Amino acid sequence: MGAQPADTMMALLPPVGWADVAMKQDLSNLELRLDAKMNVLRVDLSREMRNYFFALVSAFTVLLTLATAISHLLP
Repeated sequence: MGAQPADTMMALLPPVGWADVAMKQDLSNLELRLDAKMNVLRVDLSREMRNYFFALVSAFTVLLTLATAISHLLP
């Protein structure tokens, strides 16, 4: 690549400095924050799944009770 194309390409880059470059420590901090958020999501999902399971078991119990009661009422 010649000097002219290189100058043109450099002119098209946004004006940033070294402060805008991500360092290993920045990526490590980001990883820690993402891990913390994922753990919160995992706990929330576990809680919701447990609640859903108990609601489903309760609904099946009610339906089974109703079906048994109706079957006893029929001749």
